[in-house]
Amino acid sequence: QTLEKAITSQKMQMAEEIQNCKEELDGRLQEYRDLEAAKKTEVTNLQSVIDLNTETVQRLEQNLAAKSSEVISLQSEIKQITCKMEYQMQKNEEEVEKLKDG
Repeated sequence: QTLEKAITSQKMQMAEEIQNCKEELDGRLQEYRDLEAAKKTEVTNLQSVIDLNTETVQRLEQNLAAKSSEVISLQSEIKQITCKMEYQMQKNEEEVEKLKDG
């Protein structure tokens, strides 16, 4: 009878230890799942940031291309104005020479 009590006591103790281990494992599993969900959320957020940055870079590249085109156009205008001014200055110098001679 004492042996039975000892065995029963041992079984109850082991069952309690098994239950404690199971609860601890369940807790760790839940922590892991929470961590996994947090990582997935973080990855999703980072992907959103990457997408926004990609859109920003594309917009900036388009703006740069437009500005480059604008600069080329302005350079062309400057050349035309410079040529006109040089031509006008030459005509003025010729006119001054004529007036000096005449």
